Amino acid sequence: MKSSTLENLLVNELLQHLLPLFTEQGVTDSILGDLTDSDLRELGIEKLGERRRLLRAFSQTCEAPHNKAQKTDSKPSIKTSPQEDFTYSAADGEITITGYRGRGHVVIPDKFDDLPLPVRRIGDAAFKENGMILSVVIPQGCTDIGSEAFWGCSSMETVEIPSSVNYIGNTAFGYCSCLKSVTIPNGVTSIGDLALYGSIVDRAFAHCERLERVTIPNSVTTIGKEAFYSCSSLKSVTIPDRVTSIGRHAFYSCSSLKSVTIPNSVTSIGEEAFASCSSLKSVTIPNSVTSIGEDAFASCQPAVLEEYMQWRKKKLNYRY
Repeated sequence: MKSSTLENLLVNELLQHLLPLFTEQGVTDSILGDLTDSDLRELGIEKLGERRRLLRAFSQTCEAPHNKAQKTDSKPSIKTSPQEDFTYSAADGEITITGYRGRGHVVIPDKFDDLPLPVRRIGDAAFKENGMILSVVIPQGCTDIGSEAFWGCSSMETVEIPSSVNYIGNTAFGYCSCLKSVTIPNGVTSIGDLALYGSIVDRAFAHCERLERVTIPNSVTTIGKEAFYSCSSLKSVTIPDRVTSIGRHAFYSCSSLKSVTIPNSVTSIGEEAFASCSSLKSVTIPNSVTSIGEDAFASCQPAVLEEYMQWRKKKLNYRY
């Protein structure tokens, strides 16, 4: 008897022990591409890592026919995704994307045929927990990315954010565990809250476990609490010289981060901001820094701790 696609996939992923959960619920090959992270949890698959592996494999399986037909070009199509896969609302002459039920490489349209108004906003939780998304292109003209907009898109590797975007909400890309690189455009003035200054706060990219590089634009002045919490693959971060504060747990447990240059504009570094960055062996603390929270560099390499102790001695001498 010929094995099903599901059986072969589970064997390849060394997850064949999960087959009874699928067969008991009547899951067939034809609906694999429609399964979400929530569906897998309801099936009884409790381990997050197993769900991520399955969603990624399901997505690749569903993309295979398309990729076969496109032998000479493995890049995503530049055509916009089917408009019927989106839900949206209109107000004040502009469109807000409110939901998406598709998969694969997503290219968001800049307007819709039945309502030709500009797409200005990705709504709160619009793509939340869609584990079938591999990449996203946000159209030029979009200005806002709402809170939790792409939270839990566990297979998404790349996202293109246009220069028109000036606001990215709380945990917009939280738990995007396959996201490898993010370049925040210069137009962004706020990431994580609605403050009047540019900021990155409240777990905006927390637990993006494969995020390797971050470029923060000059428009940002604050990196807030847990902004890059547990981004364990983060190797490089560029902090612009307009940033004045680095919040509590901002880079906590970024265990691949090896060096950080803190610009002269920074005046405060929060509690455990770089704690458990176990590979961090080089940091520059400028004279502009007037306060460093408790255990800011705990469990970092000895050279970093020595730099911190030198800073403390300088501050004590200035005080007396």
